[in-house]
Formats: sequence, structure tokens, C-alpha cells
Amino acid sequence: MVNAEQHLSVGPPDAAGAGRVVPWPWPGKVTGTGRAGRAVLALVAFVVLLTLSFPPFRVWPAAYFAVAPLLWFAVNVRWRWAAAGCFAAGAVFWVGNLFWLAPITGPGYVVLALFMALYFVLFGLAARGLVKRGRWPATVAAPVVWVAIEWLRSNYPQGGFAWFVLGNSQAPAAVLIQGADVLGVWGVSFVVAMVNGLWVDWLLGHPRRRRLSVVAGVVVLVWVGYGAYRLSQSTTRGGPRIAVIQEYIPQSVKDSGHHDEEIFEKHLALTKAAAGLAEKPDLIVWPETMVPGYMNREFVEAPLGTFVPGFEEQARDFLEALQGEAGRTGVPLLLGTEALIPAPDWEHSQQENRTVLLDPVRGVVASYAKIHLVPFGEYIPWRDVPLVRWVIRTFSPYGDFDYSCTPGHELTRFELKSGVKAYSFATPICFEDTRPGPARSMVAAGAGHGKADFLLSVSNDGWFHWLQLDQHLQATQLRA
Repeated sequence: MVNAEQHLSVGPPDAAGAGRVVPWPWPGKVTGTGRAGRAVLALVAFVVLLTLSFPPFRVWPAAYFAVAPLLWFAVNVRWRWAAAGCFAAGAVFWVGNLFWLAPITGPGYVVLALFMALYFVLFGLAARGLVKRGRWPATVAAPVVWVAIEWLRSNYPQGGFAWFVLGNSQAPAAVLIQGADVLGVWGVSFVVAMVNGLWVDWLLGHPRRRRLSVVAGVVVLVWVGYGAYRLSQSTTRGGPRIAVIQEYIPQSVKDSGHHDEEIFEKHLALTKAAAGLAEKPDLIVWPETMVPGYMNREFVEAPLGTFVPGFEEQARDFLEALQGEAGRTGVPLLLGTEALIPAPDWEHSQQENRTVLLDPVRGVVASYAKIHLVPFGEYIPWRDVPLVRWVIRTFSPYGDFDYSCTPGHELTRFELKSGVKAYSFATPICFEDTRPGPARSMVAAGAGHGKADFLLSVSNDGWFHWLQLDQHLQATQLRA
């Protein structure tokens, strides 16, 4: 048995029969009677520590130890066992932590969890190869591979699933996430994964582990120092006053269609109360899809009878009431609503998930159609392929009904006046704020405009268990 603490390990004899000396790393295999027990313990430690790092536990220091057991396991067993073990641990983690998705789409929940587990397999095999074959220190291999795979799974396929990104776990420790303004959440993940890799180098007895410890320590000190510096800066300045309307409407009530007017009246009453505050707001915001009707001009200006009788009149009544309230108070409204783009027949009409800015005088002046839609939640992937369409629809919350929205194509920069000052803002909708790319595009200067002054994250998480809300909030903190 090879001693992993040795700097030089004796490998198999060469063709001449003489032993050859192989420099580190040549990590020793997990052998002996306790082999299976230690392997299982490592996988269990990974699942437990990674789970503790995120809501509802929020034990953010656990993240600095969570990845190390998985990498140690992958390095110390044969590659087939490494793949199987990483997949098993990943499946347990995702199945256990995505349970809030099960009531919406049970089959989709299982398929998504098993698919996401494959990314842990990719991490285990890639990092194992760099450490064993490429002779990389785990202090370097772990963060490089982990961040690359996080980026991959957050963007592909079909827009990715940026959930449980390692950097998000550090949201409770404000000083540790300030560097995200330079390197994004990937920088936070890199530092956390680097520390995990350092523990593995010590466990494997890397000959340069002390030097690696010094380098990692310097990186952490610089990272914390930058965070402390940013927090010490006085960056707060005056801005617009915004009132947020946030009712609690169970999704089952909203989906029934029998309480549309009641839901609308509740939000309208809260809007009147907000507009009547002593310090009058400059903008009042409603949640995503909370207006029970299509508010886009293409729909409300279409001839009556184009669509469903009665539904068109109701949508016009809602818009008239909102316009009247905005006109009475002089406060613009940002509304979460759906849009329907008319077509000669209902089946070919297109639906969009939008935010709409309603001006007190001019009515609807701007809107944004959500670009990055949620697979199975807002559209059915590959729905135009006949051979797979019926299978995909079984994963959707509405069975055989094709509820798919059409993605938007252009970012919208909304304008808001507060006294003599003018501000610009953008509105990521729901899961769009879990990914760095869309939010960055919304803020960045370009196309004849400067940087946005702020983001308004508009969401309706009423579909899901309370735990999903806390996990979503952590991702939103990193976007900020």
C-alpha cells in the first residue's frame, strides 16, 4: 500500500524489472477493511456539509469544508467508483434539497435532480484527473474545475439552473461577498473551493502544502480586506422612494380563476394606501403576473370579440381602474402582468411574461418581456418535436396543455422621475435574477444609455415551499 504522506512513491516496476520512483502526486488508494466505510463517510460528509451551507440552515462556514470530502473520495478510488459515488451523493443532495419542486411537477423534479447530479460526476472526474494525472495541487484544481462547472450548469442547457451556487452560501457574511462586484459570484465560489482544495492537499500529504497554505492565506486575506474596504465606504446616496405591494396569495387560489377580482381589489386597496403615505412614493410596484389580465396594448386595443368574450372586457376594466388610480395620485405603477400578442386564431397567439410601466397621464409607456424563461415552468422545451412532445409535457404542471410563453428579445431600460432627478432601472423577472449574465446585461451601459441606477427584482414565488424563497433570496443578494 502506498503511503500518501510520502513525497516520493514507489510505483510498478518498469520493463527492466527495476522499481521506478514517481514524484508526487501519486495519492494512495483507500484500502483495507475500512475502505468502504471511509468512502461512504466522505460522501455523507459532502452531502451534509453542503446542505448545511444553504437555507434553511445558513451555516456558511460549512461551505469551506463541504467540497473537500467529495474530491478526497474521487482521488482515492478507481474512476468508475468515483463516478458512481459522485453521482449517488449528487442525487441525494439534489433530491433532498429540491423537494419544493415536487408538488409542481413530480417527474420533472426527479429528472432535474438526477440531471444536476451529473455535474458532480463531471467535477469529481475532472478534478481527479488534474490531481492524479496532471499533478495539479488540489488547491488549484478544485476551484478551477468547480467554478467552470458551476458556470456550465448555470448557463446550459436551455438557460441552465443556477441553484446552490457555492458563492451564494456566503451571503450571510457580507464581508465575504463584496468581491462579487469585480469577479461576480464565481469569484466567491473560487475562494471557497480553493480552501476546500487546500484541506485535500494536506490530507494527501502534498510536499508543497505549507507553501500552498501561505498562498491560499494571502488570497483569503486580500479577499477579506477588500470586503472590509468596500463595506467601510459610504456609497449610499439619495434616490427615488419606491413602495412595494406584496400580498400573500396561495397559487391554488390564483390558478382557480374564481378570485381574480378579489385579488385585484386587494392589491388596488394597498396601492391606494401606499400612495397616501405622508412621504409620497415616486413609484408603486406590483409582483410578477399579479394583474389578472393582459395589459399590453396589442390586446386591450384589439376589437372586442377577437378573443374570449367577457375576458377582454375584464382586462379593459382592470386597466381602466389602474389608470384611474395612477391619474388620481400622480404616482406611476410598475405592474407584473402577462401579455397576449394577437393572431388570426387563438392557438397561434403568443403569451409573454412582462413588467409594464403605467404613467399617470400617458398610460402604458414601456414594458419588458422576460427573456430567460424557466424550463417546464414557463415553457415546454423541444415542444415542436413530435416524438418527444408528449414525454416532455408529462413533466409540466399543466399536463397536456401547452402553456408556453414566448421569450422576449430586447432588454428594457425604464425611466423614472423623482423631483428634478431622473433615474433608469431594469426589471429582472423571477429566476432571471438567479443568473449573473442577465442581471449584468440589464445594468451595463450601452445602446445609447448609461448604467442603470437600480434593479427591481419582480417575482411571484407563490408556487413553491417557503424554503425556495430563502434560497432565491440568497441568489438575489449576490446580484445586488
